[in-house]
Amino acid sequence: MPFEELRRNFPETIVPFPPLHSRYRSWAQGVASRGVSTAISLRSGVDPTEMTNDRTQSIPGIGLPKSLCMRPLIVMLGVGETYLPAVRGVAREFGIRAEPVEDLNHALRLSQSSDIAAVFFHRQAFGPQCSWTNALHLLACGLPGTHLIPCHGFSESVDRDQLSDTGAFHFLWLPLKHSELRQCLGFIWQTLRQAALDPTAAER
Repeated sequence: MPFEELRRNFPETIVPFPPLHSRYRSWAQGVASRGVSTAISLRSGVDPTEMTNDRTQSIPGIGLPKSLCMRPLIVMLGVGETYLPAVRGVAREFGIRAEPVEDLNHALRLSQSSDIAAVFFHRQAFGPQCSWTNALHLLACGLPGTHLIPCHGFSESVDRDQLSDTGAFHFLWLPLKHSELRQCLGFIWQTLRQAALDPTAAER
């Protein structure tokens, strides 16, 4: 769907939209019940790449199905390109690429040839008056099923609980910190790995 049409469909008033976040919460609980690893909470301080047992590798990339060798992509929308080297460096540890995009249209074009695993974004990429909620609606509509990661400064007023219920998978503070970035990418990598091993897991 073209970007301008998406914007027309989502005016500044909040429009109800099915939350994507809840299905990942359910997946994490399911993973724990099946003994794959400790459940990954969106607010936990545990780095999933440090968890290991007989079915989960501690080093990203080991034991991944062939489908994850396609190098999924993270796009950065409205997040300064000064962070690109850091994001690429950490993403490379997980076998993930990272690229900046100019706008949602650019991301949609990339999605035709690449598997977009996540979008790191700031709401102002959609205009100075766009709210975080509407930015999430636009991305969820244009790139359904993608991990949506709002990136915001400490001084910004952000209701993380509300945005989680709207579709945010995780959050990052600006400026980006290596430890938080690695934790976030670890969460993403873990869900990608689980989805590749069990394609129905994310829907349960």
